[in-house]
Amino acid sequence: MDPNEYLFGRIALTLKVASREEVLECLQIQEDRGGSSQIGQIMIEMGYITEDQLGEVLATQRNFVRKVDTRSREKVEDTIFGKLIVNNNYATHEQVEDAVAEQGRREAMGMIVPLGSILVEKGLLTLVQVEDILKKQWKKILVCNTCQKQFNVFGYEEGKRFLCRTCKNPLDVPTTLKSVKVEKESD
Repeated sequence: MDPNEYLFGRIALTLKVASREEVLECLQIQEDRGGSSQIGQIMIEMGYITEDQLGEVLATQRNFVRKVDTRSREKVEDTIFGKLIVNNNYATHEQVEDAVAEQGRREAMGMIVPLGSILVEKGLLTLVQVEDILKKQWKKILVCNTCQKQFNVFGYEEGKRFLCRTCKNPLDVPTTLKSVKVEKESD
């Protein structure tokens, strides 16, 4: 079993958004499908959790993996991002794999580029679709109007204040998102 799926099930139980029986049933369905479906998607199909609860479990899962070193964490985030893209039918599994391979080539040249940026460059995702996937991960792209840098911010809530890591000025919601290129994540 994929460790991420196991972790997802454990978190769903801990948050009490699903019962042990529901998690086990969905894991069995996943196994019957040959592992081609994500447990969270199966739980939604079965009516055991809502999209909001999926976001809550994924956000908790994301917090858990924060203990991992930065690049490994970014790879986990890109994996979750990629799975959500496929689950929402924004791109195929093969298209996401191709973008991940491109990401690896760029990383080998010393360039760290988020998966969403590569998919937008390739014309496979729109800015609106990236915003939608980020929202499902409890993230939002905010901009610093002083230094013009953009950040993926986890846990965004309207009225909550986030500061720019560079100049320490407040980050704002952009009027119109023109790019998904961001600096290192902001908390």
